[in-house]
Amino acid sequence: MVSLLGAPIISARSEEGNLSSPESREGTRSTTRHELKPHHLHPGHAASPQAGGPRTGVLYPGNPGLIEYYRDFLKFLRVLLDRTSPPYGLEEQICRAYAGVAEQRIEESARPEENGRPYDFVVVIGHSVGSYITLEIFHRHHHDPSSAPHLRLHHGILLFPTVTHIAKSPSGRRLKALSDRPVLADNAHRVAKALVTPWPRPVLRFLCRALMGFSPEAARVTVEFLKSRDGIWQGLHMGRDEMDVISEDRWDEELWEVFRDAEEHRHRLPKFMFFFAKRDHWVADDVRDEFVRKLQRHATREGPDHKRGGPRLSWSRMARSSTPFARERTWLNQIQDNFSPYDPGKERHTRVLDEAKVLAGTMMRETRKCQGHAPEFPGLRDATIDELAQGLEDKLFTSLDLVKAYIARIEEVNSDLHAVAEINPDALDIAIALDAEREAGQVRGPLHGLPILLKNNIATADKMNNTAGSFALLGAKVPRDSFVAQKLREAGAVLLGKANLSQWANFRSGNSSNGWSAHGGQVLGAYIANQDPSGSSSGCGVASDLGLAVACIGTETDGSIVSPASHNNIVGFKPSIGLTSRDLVIPISEHQDTIGPMARTVKDAAYLLQAMAGRDDNDPYTADIPDDGAIPDYLAALDPDALAGARLGIPSAVFERFGWTDPDFPELYNFYIAFDVLRIAGATIVTAAFPNATDPSVVDYDAETRVLHADFGPNLAAYLAQLTENPAGEYPDRDTAIWDDALEGLGYDNTDPRFLDDLDALRGLGRDFLLAALEQDDLDALILPTALASGWAAMAAAPSSPCPWASGPRVKKATRARGGGV
Repeated sequence: MVSLLGAPIISARSEEGNLSSPESREGTRSTTRHELKPHHLHPGHAASPQAGGPRTGVLYPGNPGLIEYYRDFLKFLRVLLDRTSPPYGLEEQICRAYAGVAEQRIEESARPEENGRPYDFVVVIGHSVGSYITLEIFHRHHHDPSSAPHLRLHHGILLFPTVTHIAKSPSGRRLKALSDRPVLADNAHRVAKALVTPWPRPVLRFLCRALMGFSPEAARVTVEFLKSRDGIWQGLHMGRDEMDVISEDRWDEELWEVFRDAEEHRHRLPKFMFFFAKRDHWVADDVRDEFVRKLQRHATREGPDHKRGGPRLSWSRMARSSTPFARERTWLNQIQDNFSPYDPGKERHTRVLDEAKVLAGTMMRETRKCQGHAPEFPGLRDATIDELAQGLEDKLFTSLDLVKAYIARIEEVNSDLHAVAEINPDALDIAIALDAEREAGQVRGPLHGLPILLKNNIATADKMNNTAGSFALLGAKVPRDSFVAQKLREAGAVLLGKANLSQWANFRSGNSSNGWSAHGGQVLGAYIANQDPSGSSSGCGVASDLGLAVACIGTETDGSIVSPASHNNIVGFKPSIGLTSRDLVIPISEHQDTIGPMARTVKDAAYLLQAMAGRDDNDPYTADIPDDGAIPDYLAALDPDALAGARLGIPSAVFERFGWTDPDFPELYNFYIAFDVLRIAGATIVTAAFPNATDPSVVDYDAETRVLHADFGPNLAAYLAQLTENPAGEYPDRDTAIWDDALEGLGYDNTDPRFLDDLDALRGLGRDFLLAALEQDDLDALILPTALASGWAAMAAAPSSPCPWASGPRVKKATRARGGGV
């Protein structure tokens, strides 16, 4: 986990540059006792397709990087491509694919007598060359169905179809020129392998994402394909074979016309949905345009057999939005609209593919009963704000569906992990109201209808508690929503509940446990048994990682956002002091407290920051925000080229100060891997000067403690004074060593003149180190392992953000380290 540290918002280098990291979650997750079963959304309001018989869908992709279709393919590739067995050609692919489709049988049915019988509908989906295979399956079956008389092919979806004249395409011309030279053709895979081999996997994954727009999983699978022993050899072999075979347009009378066996018996041929790319490496523009014109001519014919040509979609959009493919429900709905009812009284069976597994063109079956809802939906653990917002817009599900799904997820694991302190009893009603707004055409923004968890120290004027984990505040009421909660509601978010935390934000006991609170119990990480989740935003970290909400809002005084984010493999953003209001947030220190998003991607964190940030008269520290309340456009700052020309500094003195000198230490290992990713993105990395950082006689590291202690008493009293009701009316009676020191040990609070010296010493740590390094070395940001980063940003009131940048070295077994980490 790597943290970026920047200057406060009041300086020229603001947060705009700190949210430009790639939208990535490439850190590894260990297999744990909390291996969650997938959750999918089953909308209750969507129109059901016409009643019909059992149906199935099979997909044949042409490119292994589209989505994670090739996990099993890769596993068996070495066996399939043994030197005693030549690679498959296109004809063998088609034959195996046809046989695979014909083998489809109902496997799970409410009526046991139906198990094992064929489907009444089969939809075949092809991508790239898989489209050619799809058309061949239809063509061969309709000309000679004797090999599979039971098979009822009905419709096809063809994505970026390479069904004619591959040799005329840009990539086809290059490959043709290569294959015409025997020496080059025979050794091309060796040359390509030599070019790929030196690059580490993280760099190749970054290039796949940056250049091709792939999702993280698609990039990972593509890189594994390239790194496999014979992947490139198989790819080039297939490419040459495909160019020889796919060399003419042969689909006119075969598929567009009605095929008649006899006058009294006609088979109506299927509808095909074509989705072409705006620019395609393997389809020439003129070939594509002529093909589209032909489709349009056939579409003008009267009768039920016309075909539709689909829109021209960008490759990157398809790659990003097809994990799994069934998310594109609108496409399947168009197919379903044309299904003919076979037996309205019979239960429908639909085979849908969730991260479909393909082995040499044969689908590895995974059946799901969907009770009339054909597509699968985003898994809650990895769904992004964009994906969920698009699903709501497309009416694939409702906000009410989402809230129910996330509550089910919470109920599944919370008895073990204690990440959520309580669920908002009004969440379902709020979701219904937001669904009604959407139905009326009133959408507040990208967060409209999305469930968010708040840390249990951010107040809401509803039925939820705000206890900081202590029973001393159970039942206490506030006069209004906190400013942050108000802003999120205005943006349309559903405040789903309160996330557990380290009691009093880790400012209670001298020997407290990360993630423990009397109100919420002990939060545990999900990677190994009894894992330390870090704190104090412990529940937010675990909940964001496991998909217990779309995202969470945490708080930080020193490390309470960035450390749990690092421990739980998510993105956490700690804003500058004064960018987000602390109004009605249970405090520690007005000079260091801040509120920030905790989410699974940088982009999701940007969405939340955009909604939360703003000027608030109840928090004078936000006064530096312009009078008109204008906030930078953080979404616009998410530019893949943002790091081009950036100067990033590494303060090596900090490593020495904390004894981090072993390059094989796991977090340092990942840290150094991140350098390659940053350099590939165009950044320059330099050593940053942190003068005297290792000299305790020069640096007053105790200044932070004195400032926090002096702030705590007056700040907490100010919060308590705003409560309209407090049934307990007392402080907790357990170990309160830090409380005692803060309230009595220092001997003065932040109204005493002596406090100014402490504050100046504290700000000096930020001014003389972090800010001075940025200025002296002309840096845009500093980078540090997250464990070493939080204090410097906290003392400088500066922003910081940990991001999962790379995978660590593979280990046979994850173990619990000293202190509870992994």
